[in-house]
Amino acid sequence: MASTLIVICGIVTLYSAVMALLGVLVQRRLRGLTPDAAPLPTAETLSVVMPARNEAVDLAAALQSILAQQGVNLEVTVVNDHSTDRTGEIADAIARTDPRVRVLHNPPLPPGWLGKCNAMQQGAAGATGDYLLFTDADVVHASTGFATALRAMRENACDFFSLLPRLENRTVWEHANIPLYSFGIAKLLAIPGLEDPDSPNAVASGALMLVKAEV
Repeated sequence: MASTLIVICGIVTLYSAVMALLGVLVQRRLRGLTPDAAPLPTAETLSVVMPARNEAVDLAAALQSILAQQGVNLEVTVVNDHSTDRTGEIADAIARTDPRVRVLHNPPLPPGWLGKCNAMQQGAAGATGDYLLFTDADVVHASTGFATALRAMRENACDFFSLLPRLENRTVWEHANIPLYSFGIAKLLAIPGLEDPDSPNAVASGALMLVKAEV
């Protein structure tokens, strides 16, 4: 029994050391992006697509943070993905107060599709903007976040641009689980050659994915 515990502890220690090393390597690839204080307005339109399933607790704050964005023209599609709570009702109520918002309820799920991917595709199908911006329904954005992301995307000559959010842990389970999620992201970001434009690999965060509509 004691030898088994020692082996398990050794494996856990080795895994932790490897993940710590990966974390150091990832930090060299990442840089923070501070939202602009006063973004320059753009004439181009961002089509925001927000898939939402059972997000009644967070949806209102997330959607209001989108509608409060400065320096960008917006059209917003909330895709209520077969929610069983008040997600659809909340989205409809906000849409009645802001003409930039439309709500798509319960899109059909074709064979071979997964729920969130299908919701994103259904929302993007009706978009008319110059850029598509995908975001989750539990993310609260800084008021100049979209304009800052668009500026950084242009400065780096990217067709696709993604940001990792700051993660706020409130419950015991979140404090236990979120570090594991972060380790998973770190492993993905440590893939060799990610910076190479010709690399077949890419990593993005569902919190914010910005892509040129023409792409």
